[in-house]
Amino acid sequence: MQVQPLPRELIATAAIYLKLRVSVADMVTRIMLPCDGYSPAWEWLSVWQLEALQAWWGNSAWLVRESVGAPEWAEYADRDGNAWSRRGLLVRLVLDAIDLYGESYVDATIKELGNDGMIEMLDGWIDARVFAGELVRLVGEGEV
Repeated sequence: MQVQPLPRELIATAAIYLKLRVSVADMVTRIMLPCDGYSPAWEWLSVWQLEALQAWWGNSAWLVRESVGAPEWAEYADRDGNAWSRRGLLVRLVLDAIDLYGESYVDATIKELGNDGMIEMLDGWIDARVFAGELVRLVGEGEV
């Protein structure tokens, strides 16, 4: 799997969440349609697979992608069985940050943190969400 660089705007807005210590659970309720970087559970999980995933939840910070039939592009899954790429998580953060704090605050945060600081904070945010049990990292069979 090739990792593509993330757009500056996505990284910057995600940094706002890190700065404010916002969790996935605190994010604005938003109806997410299937898109590049996001796939709802109903697209790729059967009912019994979702129940098995939820019963397993909390046993590990990672899950073998092939064991649940997750999309090849997916890098993370949440407790509800939604599949996320890193880019998909950032898109979600951007939309929610603008809804919560407005574009001017997002712009000010971008200028304050700089690109390297935002990337570092974004990675920390994702790691913290995995550690908190809100996300699990999906890995391929060859990565185990």
